[in-house]
Formats: sequence, structure tokens, C-alpha cells
Amino acid sequence: MSNHSLLLFANNIHSGGANILLGSLLTSLDVNSCISRILVVCDNRYIPPASLTSKIVFYPINPSLPNRIFSYYSIYRISRYYDVCLCFGNLPPILKLDCKTILYLHNSLLVCSLLKLFSSRLKIIPRLLYERIHFAFFLRNADQVFVQSKTMFNIFKKAYPRFFNPVHLRPFIPYMHVSQSNSESLNLVPSKTKSHSFSFFYPASGEYHKNHLNLLIAWKILSSYGLNPCLYLTVSRIDYPKLFKQISDTSSSSDLNIVNLGSISRSDVLCYMQLSDALIYPSTTESFGMPLAESSLEKLPILSSDLDYVYDVSIPFDTFNSCSPLSIAHCVMRFLKHKPSPPFIMDTSDFISTLFHP
Repeated sequence: MSNHSLLLFANNIHSGGANILLGSLLTSLDVNSCISRILVVCDNRYIPPASLTSKIVFYPINPSLPNRIFSYYSIYRISRYYDVCLCFGNLPPILKLDCKTILYLHNSLLVCSLLKLFSSRLKIIPRLLYERIHFAFFLRNADQVFVQSKTMFNIFKKAYPRFFNPVHLRPFIPYMHVSQSNSESLNLVPSKTKSHSFSFFYPASGEYHKNHLNLLIAWKILSSYGLNPCLYLTVSRIDYPKLFKQISDTSSSSDLNIVNLGSISRSDVLCYMQLSDALIYPSTTESFGMPLAESSLEKLPILSSDLDYVYDVSIPFDTFNSCSPLSIAHCVMRFLKHKPSPPFIMDTSDFISTLFHP
């Protein structure tokens, strides 16, 4: 039996999809008999799964920039005692390690075009610029790069054509299981309109590229057609207070059937996924799009952006232009089998008559 040791470097993960993947990875590593020793260098805000044994040792660090830089020196000193270092937080080590080093890339904003980067929230652009510089300068310290999708593979190869070390497609999603009792016991938040017959679910953080604002406008357009389907969102009040308020204000002022669940557990996400009529996914960029993959496994219809990342992990029921709220609204209407009134277009003679009559 092999007796491997693993150094798992995740000094910048504590929330979002990466947090879910990290928890799933640790749970599987804990029961893997081929790996005897695991050290996890992690953000001190990260909360690991409660079921882990003492086989996994955690070394939490403060998320300040100096501490994160020091953590790279720390893993350099201890790397000779491990067989593999998995850099799970998108960034390669700043020093070449003595063990095999695998970089797991799951943030498309580190390798996408600068134009797409600068369409992000102004607040996070400085951090992303620093991380892109770090990524580019120290990528040579990675022996292999793992990516989550064919689209990410192509974007990476285009951005770094002179990176000759192996690049592998290695997507994975956590084990999905929601018992019937869990689903029935879920305290569903009621929608405003009790008579609604359709509900749509968008499990996503409040990052700018998740495109919530166009989705809100689309729901206002639906309302103008007399349609008010339920939309469940998962935007945290603490992490995204401005967007949280926009959702609340828009929903109230336009009397829209939008319920923001806030930050919810993964099991609750899966429950809402099972109980909704469709997943709606207007994100403008993703390295993977875990809810798309999960919805495909659950056979939940998907209404999504017509972008490459979607087709890497799913076959959508219908698609829309994510930059157009009207396109999003019409896609929802098609799903609801509601035909909008045809646009009013005059013939030439009618047009001429309007020149002389009000």
C-alpha cells in the first residue's frame, strides 16, 4: 500500500464555490488510505468539515498580505517532507518547492482578457491585478496545472502559450445527496405571490460577473408583461451589502416576486435546486460553474448565458444574451410558454400619415 503525504496550500480560500470544493476534497482525503499525512495551510476564516479526523493537520494564517507572503516561505521550508503540494488557491508558490507542485486554477479572472477583468467591481480590481502579476511571474514554479473545463484549458493556453509543463483537465464536484426528509424539512421562504406557478433559482455570490443587476431588470420586464415568477437568490448581506440592498429595494419598489435567501448551506442549495422549476444562470464568466453541473445531474432545466463555459458542464434548456435583460426576460417567457405581443411596426403609408396627424 502506498503511503503518500500531501501538502495542501489554500491560504486564500474561505467562501464561495472554492470553499465547497475544498471541504469536499478534505472529506475525501480523510478517508483515503493511500495518503497517511496531510497538512493544510489555510485562511484562518476557513471552517473545515466537522467530521474530519486528526489525520489532517491545519495551519491557519491571518489573511493579511504579509502573512500570506510568509506562508509561501513556510511551505518552501517544509516541502521536502511531502510528496505533493497542491496549490488549491489559484496562485503558484513564490519559491520552487522540493516536492511535486500542482496548481489548481479555478478563477478565470486570473487568465482572462484585461477587458473582462476591468468589467469587474472597481473594489476588487487592485487585488486581481496583484494576483495576475503573481500568477504570471511565479507560474514557472508549478510542475503541473489542473483546470476545471475545456474553456479554461483554452483560455490558459492562449494566455500562456510558452508554459510547456503539463496542463490537465481535472473537474470534480462534491458528492450530492439530499434525503427526502431533508428536502421536506427545509424551511422554504414563501414567495410574495402565493399563486405563482414557477420558481427560478440562482445560487451565486454577489460578485460583479454574476450579473445580478441584469437579472433584476429582466424580472422588472417580466412584471411589465404581467408575469411575476418567483426568483430565489443567495446574496449575503454581510459580504455584499450594496447588492443586497439593491435586491431588496428593487423587489419592494416594483413589487417583484424575488426572495433573497442570503448565505445558505450547501445542503439547502441542493434542496432549493430540487424544489425549483429551473436554474437560471446569467453569469458572464466562470471557470467551471458548479451549479450548472449539479443541475445537470439533478436533471433540472437550465436557462443560462449563451457562453462557452456553460457547454463545458451542461446542456441548457434555453439560452440568452447575458448582457441583455430583455433577452433574459424573453428566455424566461419561452420557458413559461408565454408569447409576448409582437412589436408594433407600421407600414410606410401609416408612417407617412403620422407626419401630419398627432
